[in-house]
This record gives sequence, structure tokens and C-alpha cells, in this order.
Amino acid sequence: MRLRLAALLTAALVLAGVSTPAFAASGSAPGAPAASGFVPVSPTRVLDTRNSAANCAENSTLQSDSFSDVELALCAGHMPPTPVWSVPAGATAVVVNVTATDASADTYLSIGAPGTFTQASPPAFSTLNVSPGHDVANLVTVALGPDADGENAGVAGLTLYNHAGSVDVVLDVLGYYMPPSQTTTTYRYTPIQPARALDTRQQQVPLGPGAQQVVQVNGLPGIPADAAALVVTLTATDATTRSFLTVTPVGVQQTTSTVNYEPGKDVSNQAIVPVSGSGSSIAVDNHAGSVDAVLDVVGYYSTDGQALFTPVPPSRILDTRTGSGPLGANAALPLAVAGHGGVPTGAIGAVLNLTATQETQPSHLIVWPAGQPVPGTSSLNTNPSTDIAEHVQTRLGSAGAVDIYNHAGSTQVIADVYGYFTAP
Repeated sequence: MRLRLAALLTAALVLAGVSTPAFAASGSAPGAPAASGFVPVSPTRVLDTRNSAANCAENSTLQSDSFSDVELALCAGHMPPTPVWSVPAGATAVVVNVTATDASADTYLSIGAPGTFTQASPPAFSTLNVSPGHDVANLVTVALGPDADGENAGVAGLTLYNHAGSVDVVLDVLGYYMPPSQTTTTYRYTPIQPARALDTRQQQVPLGPGAQQVVQVNGLPGIPADAAALVVTLTATDATTRSFLTVTPVGVQQTTSTVNYEPGKDVSNQAIVPVSGSGSSIAVDNHAGSVDAVLDVVGYYSTDGQALFTPVPPSRILDTRTGSGPLGANAALPLAVAGHGGVPTGAIGAVLNLTATQETQPSHLIVWPAGQPVPGTSSLNTNPSTDIAEHVQTRLGSAGAVDIYNHAGSTQVIADVYGYFTAP
């Protein structure tokens, strides 16, 4: 991991002490990536700046206003006769869960392909926001730039940016996208109307320390027997202590985290999880304390799924702070996605990074295809005086749009697009 200082970022303030960009980066990755299928992997930790032994790169806490390169080529098993890369050469994008911890100041992280932002042109988008004393996780689908110097067997990397103070970063790889012509097995994505698969509050039995809840996939509405992986939103609520939840295939050892939670807050995060037993089940594990878990399914990957993925440089397509103003209680906001931020007309799905800020009450946002009924699920849980970002992978509805609903109070909403799905 190479560290270099960045130019000072001149961006608008969201909250006092928390700088979040007002506009998205306009840089473009070299060349147009091919539409790609997904290859799921068991969650694999590739970076933990707190512990060099757990890294594919040297450990180095990110400092204020600095860039850090993570070379995925270093994430390999060097068993003979050749290395096996965690993310192989030719991948167009990688899906990672990023966790920020031990922040010394209110800050945000930005993650992108090398060249998306540079020392001369720092990032103008955020991936997640974090404050001292909190652990925050967010899923991100990141375009991969080419291995331009040829040093890393064609395996690309990522660039991280930290705005203020110091912060430690953990990256877990959940899978990657690869053009179907370059690998024997990739899976296509099929978005569905969001559906609730688990709510331990209904069972009146929260998950205790070390507890596991198995969720049967077979029989869930809209999920076929040959589904290779699910796209889910996992929410933690009514926690008794600071801890984390992990969603994995059944039988896989828990070595990563999905949602970091704490008492008094509802916290959610999206994940892409392989299913075990020919599409039969996944598992939700709790580390410590007691917590209720809510799991919503928003889509799946299978060999005969509907769509392939194309990443785009992160681009802002909504910022109510500079437009319509805050979204009020029990109100919905339409958002046209197709035709904006590099998403073409005819796209059937998109990957967004949704950020809520300036909230007046605890609430939740729901994102769903325009023209469809409001689902009984949630996409992002919000808390006053906290900037919260969440990966939202969603179907597009009428005219390539989605609706965004706010439950209570008012909140400003920001949406950045990271890629889109089209039928092959």
C-alpha cells in the first residue's frame, strides 16, 4: 500500500466539522469497461490497517487529506505452480465491504479506481462518513483501473482517500465482475421487488452473543433454486452493546463483518452473499451482546439471470441541499437514474450510494422501482446529526427511475451512481 499526500479538498460542509463534497467527480476511467457478470466469493479480508498480519498490503493508518493505494495483486495465495489472485486480471469491478474505525475526527472516505481522483483533482464524492467513537461500514462496488505498469500480472487496485484526522480502514472482498468471455462461470443479476426474509423482532428472540440465525433461501418469493448469491440489506436494531453482525453462506467461518452497530441506533448495510447447499440457505451471525436482525432481499445472481453490470466513474445525480430541499415525513421523491451519470436509457438496474444528512429525527429511507407499490422494507436507517451512507443496488422502474421515501422527520438526500445493469 503506497501513501501519498493529496491537495486540500475544497468542498461544501454538510455538518459542522464534517466535510462532504457537494458535487461528484467528473473524471473517467481509461477505456470503456465491458458489461460483466458477477463472481461471488466467501468474504475475504484484504486490508486491515490496524494489523499488518491480516493484510495483503503493509499496514498504515490513513492520515488527514491523504491518498492510499491498495494493490489487489498483493492479495494472492502463492501456492505453486502460479499465484491465485483474490481478484483476477481482467476484472472490471470489485465489490468490497469497507469499515472505518478509530477515527480521530469527523471525516469521510472515498474509494475509487486509480485515476478516478488524483493529487491534482481530489475526490468530490464520498463512500462513507465516520465520527470518533463509532465504527461504520458500507458496501461499495468499485470500478477497477488497468494495471498500467504491468508489475502486478494485470491485476488492478483501488485508491482510498481520507479527508480529515486519522482513521483505520478494513476492506473485505465479497466478489468481482468479469466479462463472460474471460471466465468460465459468471452470474447475471436479477433485481426483485424488495422482500423481507427475516425479522427476529417478530420471533421475540433477539440474537445473543455468538448466536446464528439460518435463513432458508428456497421458497423466498422470486428467488429460484439455482440462485448463486443474494443481494440483501441487513439491519441491526435494539442492540445492548457495540458489536457487529455478519451474513455469510451457512458453514463458512466468520472472519469478516457486515454491519457494525451500537445501542440506541438502527444501523443497516447491504451485502452480496453466496448461498450454500445449491441455493438453500445463508446465515446471520452476531458477535457479542444482544441485537435484533432484519434481513431484506433485493435481488439475486444466477446463470440465467437478467442483466450484466457496467461500472461508471462515481457521479452525483441527486443532492436535495442544492435542489428541492429536504425530504419530509411520509414523503417520496422521484429520481430519474437512466439518462444521468452515464446510465443509458434501457438500463434495468443501478448501483447507487445513498447518503442522508441533516436529519431531524430517527427514520429510515426506502428506495424502490418507480411505479411499483412501496415495499415493507428499508434501504437506509438514519439518525439525527449523523451523515449516513449506504450502497443501494436496485431495479429501475418506470422511465428508468426510482422513488425514495422518508419515514419520519426531514432529511437531505444525496445519491451517487456507481454503475448500471443491462440485458445482454
